Amino acid sequence: MAMTTEEIVSSLFKRIGDNYSTTDIDWPGIEFDTEESQEWIAPAILGITADPQRTDQGRKNIQFQIGLFVKKAGNVYRQQEVEDAVRAVLDQKSFQVKDYDQGSPPQTGVMHIPEGQTANMGTDLLRAELRHQVITWNAWADKL
Repeated sequence: MAMTTEEIVSSLFKRIGDNYSTTDIDWPGIEFDTEESQEWIAPAILGITADPQRTDQGRKNIQFQIGLFVKKAGNVYRQQEVEDAVRAVLDQKSFQVKDYDQGSPPQTGVMHIPEGQTANMGTDLLRAELRHQVITWNAWADKL
């Protein structure tokens, strides 16, 4: 059974949605009011490509990131707490890739996520009260 890009994205987003509850989540394609929230994360898929050296195994390389946004009012350590919560869900984890369009979703692969790399984006220039950083992962998924 082939492992599709949609299955990888839905499995990753389901993992985040089921296991992360520290802040609001700004999901791609869904309207989100950043004025009302004090802190949130924003997951984004940067790319999913076939691994040219492992095409026979059906391996796919996945690059994704999560933006962390915390308004400056409040706990100065809050941004680190949010980062730690995100990392607890994703860093050094493996989980099933499933076809969630099926009633009882069959497993089509396994996704492996190494430790992510953090980049501090500083303060948002348009909204000086907002701290912003990004964690990027270069993960992979193997089909069954």
